[in-house]
Amino acid sequence: MFNDDIVLEQLKNVLVKIKLEFLNYEVQDDELFQQALDALALIGEKKIYELKEEVYQLVNFWEPIIRGEAVATLGYKNRLYLQGFRDEAYKIWKNDPDETVRGIALGAWTDLLRNTKNKHVIKELYSTLKNNNETGYVRLAALSGIFLVSNEPSDSYDTWIIGSKYIDSETPEEFNSLVDWEDVHKVIRKYAPEIMQH
Repeated sequence: MFNDDIVLEQLKNVLVKIKLEFLNYEVQDDELFQQALDALALIGEKKIYELKEEVYQLVNFWEPIIRGEAVATLGYKNRLYLQGFRDEAYKIWKNDPDETVRGIALGAWTDLLRNTKNKHVIKELYSTLKNNNETGYVRLAALSGIFLVSNEPSDSYDTWIIGSKYIDSETPEEFNSLVDWEDVHKVIRKYAPEIMQH
């Protein structure tokens, strides 16, 4: 429980103000926009669960940077990590028009499924990773998610540390050339060997 009532009220006020801007479909105030991003980061960092409902209200915000930060705040392990957000993170991944928000939502969904070794999730992540029509950001989240959900070590890389080269790939072929497919296939053979036969 967060013990500073003044800070709690200040953060809540910022989120209420930015929500009102949501109704206008344009943020008139750059300072308010930055305050909202800072508030979301602080809520996650300090794990201020008292404001989770206010954060939930921003996952549909018109501006993708705010949406993405709200999704990360609710779903990432180093933030609020709300298990009840898992289904919503999945829906955002599948439906959001912004590729970065979709990648963040996929990252949150897999983070919330961390170490579950869920065969169906691993299969879906592998399918996303193999989808050359998907963006680099989303494919990177799928790649990372395979190792996160399976809890299998990766012999070759930490995808988030070197992730920018994946995201910046100009073609699906370039992205594919960066992936250590043998490392990925070790996990797939262990948890979903039937899909390796296709």
